[in-house]
Amino acid sequence: MRSANETFLPKGRKDENECLKAAALRETYEETGYSATILPLKVPTHATSRTSDGGHEEPIAVTQRLRDGVLKIVFWYAATVDSHEVPAQGTQQEGEDFEPIWLDCTHALAALTFNDDREVARLAIGAAFEL
Repeated sequence: MRSANETFLPKGRKDENECLKAAALRETYEETGYSATILPLKVPTHATSRTSDGGHEEPIAVTQRLRDGVLKIVFWYAATVDSHEVPAQGTQQEGEDFEPIWLDCTHALAALTFNDDREVARLAIGAAFEL
């Protein structure tokens, strides 16, 4: 997504009693207008629940950011969307002005503004394509 002079991955806050996976899907939809599906990844994990092909739908990474003295913990998921889908309009909250953009993996890594986003994207791309 792009806003002002920044390019970043969608993220947001979990609602009370909402599971992390549902929050990731909801926030992606709200910020981009695209309905995402968590991408099952075949990476080492201690998760007990697995998909039929041996993958899992656990977060790919967890990062922490300290901003204005407040700790923000971000749980990152790898997800997929249909790039030919027309995004829903009016899904962003007041004060949000994000432009969803499509970039191939190489260009996305180069375009992301924040180091944390780049590292998470590298992990997800590597796991998704088993590089």
